[in-house]
Amino acid sequence: MAVTTDTSTLDSSTVAVDCSQSNIGRSFIVAFPSNKDKSRERNALGISTSSQHDVNVEVSEFTGDTLTGIVSSNTTLSLPLSEISRCTGSGLQDCSVKISALDGEISVIGYSYLSGSVDNFLAFPVDSLGNDYVIASYTPRPKYFSEFTVTAVASATNVNVEFPELIREDRITKGLTADLNFILNAGQTYQVQSPLDLSASRVVSSAPVSVISGVTCAKVGVKVTTCDYMVEQMPPVNTLGRSFSVSAYHGRPDSGLDIRIIATRDGTRITSDSVSATIHAFEYYDFTSGTHDAFEFETSEPVLVVQYQRSYKSDNQGDPSMSIISPKEQFPVGSITFPVASSFVSSNYIDITVDTMHESGIQVDGVLLDSWTASRVTTALSTIWGKKITEGVHTVSHDDPDIPFSVTTYGYDTITKKAYGTLAGTFLRQSGCRQTTTSAQVTADTTDIFSTTATTELTTFETQTSIVTLDGSSPGASTTADINLYVWMMVLLAIFN
Repeated sequence: MAVTTDTSTLDSSTVAVDCSQSNIGRSFIVAFPSNKDKSRERNALGISTSSQHDVNVEVSEFTGDTLTGIVSSNTTLSLPLSEISRCTGSGLQDCSVKISALDGEISVIGYSYLSGSVDNFLAFPVDSLGNDYVIASYTPRPKYFSEFTVTAVASATNVNVEFPELIREDRITKGLTADLNFILNAGQTYQVQSPLDLSASRVVSSAPVSVISGVTCAKVGVKVTTCDYMVEQMPPVNTLGRSFSVSAYHGRPDSGLDIRIIATRDGTRITSDSVSATIHAFEYYDFTSGTHDAFEFETSEPVLVVQYQRSYKSDNQGDPSMSIISPKEQFPVGSITFPVASSFVSSNYIDITVDTMHESGIQVDGVLLDSWTASRVTTALSTIWGKKITEGVHTVSHDDPDIPFSVTTYGYDTITKKAYGTLAGTFLRQSGCRQTTTSAQVTADTTDIFSTTATTELTTFETQTSIVTLDGSSPGASTTADINLYVWMMVLLAIFN
């Protein structure tokens, strides 16, 4: 099956797109969506680096103190956050957290946890953020919420949220506008919550924003009883792809496979030996299998794909989590360094996806994988290795530094019935890139995200929203072009000032 490639090109008169963007960077801003007990969850950061020298890190909560620490290549900097980092309810929030690496590059994973609930997300640096997103979530249990946070980098950021039709009808019955519009100052957050699944909602903004999505508590699977918190940071639409390899989690082979494919455009065709379907903007396709399936699929338009762990009763292990599935177009090359925390679950794993022609070159902490040290499944094109790992900092690499691969890190606990899962690393190259790099070259971001505080009049925007219209056949085509022009103007102004 041929891979469908993005043939769009950049006009020679425009500013060149940075094709080295990834999850590695120097400046981050995140806002944790509410966990299932919004008054008791604890949020934390796990920070790692592949730098050969120590990196000084500052973490600033929106209205709280600044934490500092040092991270080196063989350690994890774990920083617990205060209750200020807890987002609560729908509406404007001051719960964001800024992470700055002062003299090097870092990778950041956010954790939100309770005694019986945990999940994590891979954070994306400020210069990898976008202004167009599609939401991945899940159906919450009664009295819980599907949710996402939107956090601004720049002041006076205008944000429009357009919901799927079922959500729009529900909002109208509650006396709200069908869709949502609000303005954020730098560092300010808006949390959207709904008792219905918010998946396939669209977020479009006038300047780059951070979007983190999930659900306070959801059950995944048939005839299961336990629910868990799920969360992931959403990649911008212009970094999504069309070619994917998926497999059931090696660490839970009896749990089955659950993936969700979310459209960004009308007429999106999904094709493979296992799946054949067409979906449209504001729609998604769920694939569920009770066996340890692995297969390739392609789509005619860029899509967002997530994978879920199932609830405890599906195999008497773990609980739900949600992980982004990286498209092959965004597989990193070189190496991926990531932390595994010791305090959340008892069993930790990685799944590694690589072209079958190059499967023998994968290394974990400098040791080549083979059938004696790891499990292995194959598709028509790819090999997916699975390996149990210990707490601490790990590095996955290939003996050929130009071979792309993807790593998902996940784990679970059978006693407390909780689980987590997220990408260990990913490229975030924009569509139209014509450059291939083997490392992320990220420049320091000097924006003072918290320089402007929230204004009180913004608290009324939930009842003062306006409808956003997107072109369903090519979502945000004219609107996104205008926004991108605005963003590049702001970048040029910042450079020449």
